[in-house]
Amino acid sequence: MTSHPSKSTKRRRFLEDLEVTNVYIENPNQNSVLFDNILETQNTTSELIVPDNSVINIISDLIEPSSPLIDESKKVTYASCNTSSTLETVEDDFILNVSSTDSDDGDETILSEYFTDDRDPILKMLCHWAVSYNITNVALSDLLKTLKKHKCFNFFPEDARTVLKTNKHIDTKQVQVITPGIYYHFGTKIGLKSLGDWSQFHDETIKIVIGIDGLPLTKSSQSSFWPILGYVRNFPGKPKIFLVGLYWGKEKAKDSNLFLKYMVDEFKDLYKIGFKTPHGTKKVVIELFCCDAPAKSYILKTKGHSGFFSCTRCNVEGVYLDNRVCFPDREFIKKTHLDFINRTHE
Repeated sequence: MTSHPSKSTKRRRFLEDLEVTNVYIENPNQNSVLFDNILETQNTTSELIVPDNSVINIISDLIEPSSPLIDESKKVTYASCNTSSTLETVEDDFILNVSSTDSDDGDETILSEYFTDDRDPILKMLCHWAVSYNITNVALSDLLKTLKKHKCFNFFPEDARTVLKTNKHIDTKQVQVITPGIYYHFGTKIGLKSLGDWSQFHDETIKIVIGIDGLPLTKSSQSSFWPILGYVRNFPGKPKIFLVGLYWGKEKAKDSNLFLKYMVDEFKDLYKIGFKTPHGTKKVVIELFCCDAPAKSYILKTKGHSGFFSCTRCNVEGVYLDNRVCFPDREFIKKTHLDFINRTHE
């Protein structure tokens, strides 16, 4: 079985032959002496290193510069005194040719991805790498500055925020003041677009589940988030949660109607106008709210779950049994829409 030299071996042999080429150019009258020295050196080793055909062609072309080494389109000639730049171009072309015949498919894929005129994929790969391995902005910025010193990467930005695209300006007009905190509405429509492929969705109505809950940020302060989350219940595949709106404050918003206002207004428009998919415009509705007991009483403006009139279905007073509020009565009057609006028993 014939063994093939590795990529590193090919590169080493090429660099050795490249040194020979430099000597040929600098001392054209000492070619015979040089070849004798090379053959004498190689005969002393256990293995005769024979240059690749491509390297031999390079040397012969440099000795007789009548035939061009590279395509005319590359505009590289041997009349130029800048020999180093010419050899660097030859070296780059040779490395690519060697890599294309290498048995390592992984290295071939990496080289084909990096040696390209399209600059965006390289920055996208750096961005994906930084996010996947939690690379800090300071470390990524330092890496970008180091790579930028090389001529191949002189187009790189110096700041990690440019690569990660985290320096986008948020319009402060969209940040609403809701006493005693602030609220930013990301948008249900934007969340629906972020789900990706809608080609497999064939229902006539997009049914959305909304989740609301409080989220304390630190133990040392009362600062907290109140996010409004959503997902499409009848979307094909695993549910994908998106952020509809986010409230921040030292305590929850005083008026839950203001907290929900921007979401409700948007859903009214989506219900009338609809959301465009590959299979036509679909109506968007809220199928249900998913909340714990405190959040449920907050958005319904009813008594807390420990109150005597905390039942969200009936106008009935509870009793305190076994350290909890219970509603043992069998006869009761159901709450109406007006009861919720008028906040009866609040």
